[in-house]
Amino acid sequence: MRRLHLSIFGALVAAGLCCTALVFAINTVFRSDAGHVPHFVRDMGALVLEGLPDRDRPGFERGLSRRARRLNASISVWDRDGTLLGKAGKALALPHLAAGREPVFTHGKDGLFIRLDDGRLLAVAFHRMHDVFGPRRLAMSVLALVMFLLAGSYVAARRITRRLELLEQGVTRFGDGALETRVQVAGKDEVAQLSRAFNSAFERIAGLLRTQRRMLQSASHELRSPLSRLRMAFELLREPGGSSEERERLCADAERDIAELDALIADLLLAGRLADAELPRDFGVVSLPELLREEAERVGATAELSAPSAELSLNGNARMLRSLLRNLLENAKRYGRAPISATLGRAGDALQIWVDDRGTPLPEAERARIFEAFYRPAGHREGKDGGVGLGLSLVKSIAEHHGGSARYLEHEGHSRFEVQLPLRIKA
Repeated sequence: MRRLHLSIFGALVAAGLCCTALVFAINTVFRSDAGHVPHFVRDMGALVLEGLPDRDRPGFERGLSRRARRLNASISVWDRDGTLLGKAGKALALPHLAAGREPVFTHGKDGLFIRLDDGRLLAVAFHRMHDVFGPRRLAMSVLALVMFLLAGSYVAARRITRRLELLEQGVTRFGDGALETRVQVAGKDEVAQLSRAFNSAFERIAGLLRTQRRMLQSASHELRSPLSRLRMAFELLREPGGSSEERERLCADAERDIAELDALIADLLLAGRLADAELPRDFGVVSLPELLREEAERVGATAELSAPSAELSLNGNARMLRSLLRNLLENAKRYGRAPISATLGRAGDALQIWVDDRGTPLPEAERARIFEAFYRPAGHREGKDGGVGLGLSLVKSIAEHHGGSARYLEHEGHSRFEVQLPLRIKA
């Protein structure tokens, strides 16, 4: 398997070698260029010869020797016609330069060649220049450069890919079932952003799995209770000698258990559908006042409108909204006290539903949890009040599916549930 850090390492090395080759190529081009010499180079060349007697060759060469010793170099000077005017140190070869050209600055293996403004040609060969630019020193320099490039590129590649490998290990552990796994976030670059995105995804997936596991456990418990009662009812019905009244009572109990099972399965299916983030919104115009009056009549609650009915329609799913209202009102009837009232009003671009059940306010710790699936407050366990803990969870899910929200409030010393639904939700 090809490792990512080796690919990055190869790319960095290739880029470094290309840059090095480009530098050498540019150096070669400019090295052979005989174009204009910079002014400071010409001035330095003129300074070497300044003050030397032009017509006294012995004196000229003595002065040239003093300068050569100070520079630790060999110096030769020619006139514009190529005649040697004087030298100090080893004799330098006259380079082949076209006559009449502009002042030049070039260099070869013997040294530097500068054509001055007066036409003379000055050659300077520093005695240590060969060591500095010789093949052995050049090879060592190139080798050191390549080694540094290789080491730096490998460290950079490993630094990048090591964090990706840690991210891969975290994803693998999470996939193996370690839901508490989180990857380390270091820095502010793209890899750190990717790590944060994975941690966020891990958190959401772990939450969904925990919710699913809790729902399966609770659903199995809730299904088992009516099934057990049905089994007992059928066993009693098989026994001889029972009165007709007893048989009718057992049949009525069995019908209630079957209805409870049917409602529970329907709620479970709806909860599963609402948990699907890609559930399509089959929306249309819904008259909420009409639904509210019908559901309030079923439980004996009063329905009030704080705005004209024509202004209280919205874009939504009629079956889901009916389920929302039914669960709100049945919850109020089951856990609250009469009289139960439901109010439908409008606040800007949203509809508001309030259900007051005159029940005792819940403790602060339980007010957020009552919207969890299968959660029942203390004193309402095991479905003795007829509920299984899915109603308010469905209310919240349906409201959020319509772009709204649901919450619990304490109003005038009693329990109140508030649902907000936008009149129109973006597709």
